[in-house]
Amino acid sequence: MEPALNKGPIPLSIAELSLPSTSFDELLPLGPAFLFGLFSKIMGYRLKPISLPDGLTGKSKIPAYALREFHNLPNGYYSNYFTQGYARGFNVLMLGEMRRVRENIAREFSGYTSVLDLGCGDGSLTSALCEQGIKDVWGADPSPYMLALAIERVKSAKFVQAAGEATDFFAGSFEGVTACWVLHEVPSHYCDLILKECFRILKPGGKLVITEPSKHQFRMPLIALFRQFGLKGLYYRFLATYPHEPYIEEWHGRDVKLLVESHGFQLISDMNGMPEQTIVAVKPRI
Repeated sequence: MEPALNKGPIPLSIAELSLPSTSFDELLPLGPAFLFGLFSKIMGYRLKPISLPDGLTGKSKIPAYALREFHNLPNGYYSNYFTQGYARGFNVLMLGEMRRVRENIAREFSGYTSVLDLGCGDGSLTSALCEQGIKDVWGADPSPYMLALAIERVKSAKFVQAAGEATDFFAGSFEGVTACWVLHEVPSHYCDLILKECFRILKPGGKLVITEPSKHQFRMPLIALFRQFGLKGLYYRFLATYPHEPYIEEWHGRDVKLLVESHGFQLISDMNGMPEQTIVAVKPRI
């Protein structure tokens, strides 16, 4: 395996992570205050910027745009209790589709030796990349709570705390970069910065695979959505539009071809399915 220091940042270990409890973590589970607060979030009430506890690992590496209660999740992706629950619940709510999505992404990198999973979350896609036989797999995420889950889950990968626009990897570190369910959770301006960073850290000829919620469940009229996808389409419309997603309209307002090509990539494919849209692009060799 390639020495870790050759790419720039030093991989984290569990021992290096300080994960203090948040205010919600300290409430009695299923107690009155807990249930009232959770119900308020689920119903979309009392959503607010999150607070980071004192002593949390890498507070300075967490961008301001990430300090939101995404998906009505109490304190967003920064909680010991709810981060673990979200990692399990997301796969259930997506009706098992994410396993297929991750396997498809991993197959895009068949035969590759070095791939970065940008915005790796709990390491589910990172694990699929390792199972594909890729020897040098890295994951990056701004949330140390998510990284703790990923480190425990995927022993054969390396993980760093970083936002997508500022990874600190050396130029040309990877043959492939993937970002799954990431770009719709950042402001439009930061999508540009993230793609610029992906271009920088990819080798010439390297591949970028982006997977995001499909435009179908946002843009398609309900009747057409039902005719093409049945109840599944209506379910994903609800799942896509009900939870708190502060930047998703900005993402779906972008022209994907123009976006990737403006940062030097060559667009290979843009496939809209249900519930995912997958974009494949390459960094030209010259």
